[in-house]
Amino acid sequence: MRLAFFFILFFVCNCKSRVIKNEVPDLRSIPDPMAAHVHDSLKYLVPILDSVFISDQEYRWGMHLQPKEIQEQMQKAIKENETKIKATDERNIKIVTEVLDRYGFLAPKDIGMKGYFALVFTMQHADKGTQRKYLPLFYNAVKQEKLIPLHYAMFADRVAVHHGAPQIYGTQISFSKKGADILPLLNPDSVDIWRKQVGMEPLASYLKKFNADWNVEDYKKKLPELRTKYKITDTSSTFYYGPILNQNAVR
Repeated sequence: MRLAFFFILFFVCNCKSRVIKNEVPDLRSIPDPMAAHVHDSLKYLVPILDSVFISDQEYRWGMHLQPKEIQEQMQKAIKENETKIKATDERNIKIVTEVLDRYGFLAPKDIGMKGYFALVFTMQHADKGTQRKYLPLFYNAVKQEKLIPLHYAMFADRVAVHHGAPQIYGTQISFSKKGADILPLLNPDSVDIWRKQVGMEPLASYLKKFNADWNVEDYKKKLPELRTKYKITDTSSTFYYGPILNQNAVR
């Protein structure tokens, strides 16, 4: 069963409302095309992880799809509700780590799309120690074709920069009114090769959507300054476990 089809189907439901709503769409109304395939022994987890997913995304869902002015409103809401969001994240990570410890990583066919996203997104918002602990599990999930490579790439990059190490895939970008800072890369010359391995578009194409430019030679000149700015001091280490090749299917 290929994840790409269901990934697109799941998000199309959200995209329909992005230009007419000023708030995150209600995830409860979005159908889960994989929920019917969950084995009886795991069905008790479906409402638990659905709730985790919905609460995790209460202030975050669909931000990247929204017009700029709505993105700014959502970012303001996140800042205003920082204490509540932190408490929710801590509660959710406890639930998710208990699931991962007992069952390992669960693919969409195992737990449904919402359950899958609960595991993926909640771990993105975990403390850095927890993220580092479960990164090998996520890497193995990619090799087992349970986790979409893009989600592994985002997670690996986040773990790296949280530990003061350079990122691999260029998923960690700081946007501001002045432009976009791509947090320090391990190898700027290879970033598009690695992005292609996990099904991502070239960095230049991605940044163009945000009216930002990518020039590898200019970036390399700026890299020492970026390392200082973002406290990337452990440049000899990497949280990269090896190439992810031709992993397009998640069963």
